[in-house]
Amino acid sequence: MDSKYDFPYPTPFEAIRVIVNALDIKHSNKYLDERAYARKYDPRELKEALSQCIFTPFEKYTGLKSNNPLCELIEEAFDQYLQIVSSVSADGLLRSEVVPILLFGFVKDHLKDLSLSIYKNFKGPHPSTLFSHDSSAVTTTLDWISVNENGWDSYLSHLDKEQRDRIAAWSRNTDLPASQSIQLLQANYNGPRPEQVDWQRVRVFIFFSRAIDWLKRENSFNSVFEEIRLSLWGGSNSLDIPKKVTALQHTAKKSLSPFMSDFSILQQHLRRTVSKDTPQKYLSIIKSLRSQLSNHPQYKPNKYWLDWHEARWHVFSGDLVQANSLYKLAFEDALFRSGENQKHIIEEALVVVASLDTPDRVFLKHLKWSLIQFGYDIASVTTAQPSNKFSDNIEDWEVNLWKAGLKSKFPVVGLFPGAQLNTGTPKVGPLLFTDLSKVKPDFRNPNRQIKIGDTWKKATPQLVWFIDTENHEVSEKLLAKGASVNVSSESGDTPILMALEALNVTELPYRSLDERFFRLISSYPHQSNIINGRTQKKRLLPIISAVESGRLDIVEKVLELGANTNGRGETDEQTALNVCMKRIATLKDTARARQAQESMPITDEVLDSIRRHSAGLTGVSLEDQALHLDKSKKDARFIKIEKMCKDIFYQRISEKMSINTMRDIAKLLITSGSDVNAEHSSPIKGYTPLMLAAESDEYELFNLMLIHGGNPKKAYRDIRSNGQVSCFEIAANFDSKNVGRILSDIAPYLSVH
Repeated sequence: MDSKYDFPYPTPFEAIRVIVNALDIKHSNKYLDERAYARKYDPRELKEALSQCIFTPFEKYTGLKSNNPLCELIEEAFDQYLQIVSSVSADGLLRSEVVPILLFGFVKDHLKDLSLSIYKNFKGPHPSTLFSHDSSAVTTTLDWISVNENGWDSYLSHLDKEQRDRIAAWSRNTDLPASQSIQLLQANYNGPRPEQVDWQRVRVFIFFSRAIDWLKRENSFNSVFEEIRLSLWGGSNSLDIPKKVTALQHTAKKSLSPFMSDFSILQQHLRRTVSKDTPQKYLSIIKSLRSQLSNHPQYKPNKYWLDWHEARWHVFSGDLVQANSLYKLAFEDALFRSGENQKHIIEEALVVVASLDTPDRVFLKHLKWSLIQFGYDIASVTTAQPSNKFSDNIEDWEVNLWKAGLKSKFPVVGLFPGAQLNTGTPKVGPLLFTDLSKVKPDFRNPNRQIKIGDTWKKATPQLVWFIDTENHEVSEKLLAKGASVNVSSESGDTPILMALEALNVTELPYRSLDERFFRLISSYPHQSNIINGRTQKKRLLPIISAVESGRLDIVEKVLELGANTNGRGETDEQTALNVCMKRIATLKDTARARQAQESMPITDEVLDSIRRHSAGLTGVSLEDQALHLDKSKKDARFIKIEKMCKDIFYQRISEKMSINTMRDIAKLLITSGSDVNAEHSSPIKGYTPLMLAAESDEYELFNLMLIHGGNPKKAYRDIRSNGQVSCFEIAANFDSKNVGRILSDIAPYLSVH
């Protein structure tokens, strides 16, 4: 088998290429031919490929907007496919064995759902008629159009001969419709107008039928079409993919039975957490297996497993350099093959690579890409565009976190006798100081970087340090000596941010609320990257910190300094307007706001927030955070402290924030360009500031948001009902009478589309 696809699961780019060819969107072929078999890729590139190779051309050729239900179904299918790849191991199997399982257990159901969605939205021929093995889908569609589109016969009679012959060839199934020809159907008409033809329906169904006929000519797809037809009639059951894969693996592994004893020894004794004896014994077994299996048909499908365990052997011996090389081999060969073993290999490799004297940044980037792509973790850098640049994929704190996780992933008890993992001192736990007076200002070098901390060291400009520790006299003198306000620490702390955090009424322990530092720093011009810069781990952002001060004059000044109202901050990537609307909701009904917060589901974003705030003490992975949280929730001391912190938090907001001032801040943000339709992950994925205004029945703010582009029909998907929920449903569900009246008044003027 060609080495470029000697892994069992096809890549998403291969699937995109099939869809593109079926739809005849030819301009993407060269790119997809180059990317088809790529297993290491930026997840953002896949989203971009779906958009540019399928959704945007589909909109161009059919006129159907790219946010339509069909594109959503396709996107969901790719997500679900990657969930299968991430969890169902195909160890020992060949692609020729796995693809038929995917066709009958996955593709069949999604093609059925897609065809039913098209039928539901456009009311054309029933999809069961399109999947017949003995007739063309395009022929069936054109016959249906001829009977059901009243203007079709008139349309045909006014075409020139070449155009009529082209459509006749489509009907005879001698030619497949070209995408451009489908797009130009309406433009080719030379008769009286209007044509009395639903052109969007015609284009969508001919396109879909063309894709079906193209797939029918592919032998692998043709075999599943009769099952799709039966399924549309309710007469076909879904194939259990894990069960079928396991059955095939059982057969494949029979040929490995002479070697299973050695595999079992390695499996048991090279676990990370068990004590071990003589290392040479296990290395000899690995080498023996490689030698005996080198010409065996099951060697390639299982080679990653030997590389993985040899990599562990080197870690247990204290040799991270050799372990890194073998983890790289195991990782690359496990992708789109080994199911959940991919996750274990990636997580082990991350802590090993990060602990090298010079970490392999390219390898770290590839590992992070796969963590995100397979849903094992979420992105830490949230830029939308694909990028090969390390800092556009991984933040410095993550590398330190992975390094700190080496000894928990590979505890001392699991090392070979006498072996050590010498990795230096990772930055774990809070940055503590025993004596602040030890840090002396250097007025001769006002922009000097200093290293602070007793538990570990952090590099920061001294101006940032003295503002953070609220030493006004020294801060003022440093500025007088020429210190710049346009500086930041290694983690992104800036003078303006530290001055704003002193005013943050939501912080625990209490901040001083001393405004002298802000007045001092804000009197200087600020570069855009500073006023809009955020810290890495906690994502503190000046405009959000200004909102958290609860003071209109502070927000006004930060905007005057050049803050972007649509900047994202906080661990869950909020805008300042979203934060402001949440504070208004809290002030309006504290009990309901608290209940809503406490009933929020534990999402990946919540777990990531715990990780970002815990200074490496809660582990590395999202799974580690979930285990830590579950353990904490069973601890009476934790429960008591958590309740106390929430009590203080809500009391502080009630005492130090005014609902009318927060409304004025919201108005300022809206009129300054805040996106009132910006989607957020909390309180519910897809929620917007406009939805928060509807929920809280903030009549004036809701009305102002409508004036500034608010879309009350924009909806999020309710994961419980799988239904779409817009401001109309939100206002009704929360009994928001004032907002409900606005919606009732404007409903007749809203486009049904």
